[in-house]
Amino acid sequence: MKVLLVNDDGYGKPGLEALARIFEKRGDDVFIVAPSGERSGFSHSFSLGRELEVCKHGNGRYSISGTPADAVVHAIRSTYFLPEKPDLVVSGINRGYNIALDIIYSGTCGAAREAVVSGVKGIAISSELDGYEEAARYLCENIDSFLSVLDDEHFLNINVPLSFNGKGVVTIPGKVEYIDKVEIRKDGEKEYLKLVGLDRMVEHYGCVMNDTEAVDLSYASVSLVPILPRTSDDAYEKLRKAMK
Repeated sequence: MKVLLVNDDGYGKPGLEALARIFEKRGDDVFIVAPSGERSGFSHSFSLGRELEVCKHGNGRYSISGTPADAVVHAIRSTYFLPEKPDLVVSGINRGYNIALDIIYSGTCGAAREAVVSGVKGIAISSELDGYEEAARYLCENIDSFLSVLDDEHFLNINVPLSFNGKGVVTIPGKVEYIDKVEIRKDGEKEYLKLVGLDRMVEHYGCVMNDTEAVDLSYASVSLVPILPRTSDDAYEKLRKAMK
């Protein structure tokens, strides 16, 4: 299997290297195209019409000056990095969880989403610090099951806690409330704003386990995430009635 590895933490980071080792050990053909530096929070943004600098680090290993989605777009839609489309794109292993609303902001998830948009199966995987090797093993031990459910409308989002109990559970994205602060700084006539992440409140709800709850209980959370926003039946009916 031809596997393309990307991330949003930057080329050479330990989560990415853990994935490379485990897939190479499986005997897969591994290619790496990753951002040249930190690109966390870039979501699905990409550099339309802008040249990107490429650096080659060895056979099948590259970094580019763009975003995680850029890495996927250029690797899949050209033959510069790979002779043909990969069979799978794995994005990660991210430093820290991508759960609940973080899925929207995440460059890791943006790369996996772009893989599906570009016609390739996509998986995003995240873990806490020092949990990379165990997260990589969990992914590869279950890769056949994961591949069997992937389609052209979803990517798989996996989060493995440091306290991992060895089991994964099927989850839906949870809900969080961010408690952030905007700092204001003045320098002469100029003013600067800076968003500082302070904390977040996690809400567990419903009869179906969500990803925030799963990692708190030491399970790996495994969610199928649609690449397009979906409107619930209730919301559809509410809007339909309002427009009569």
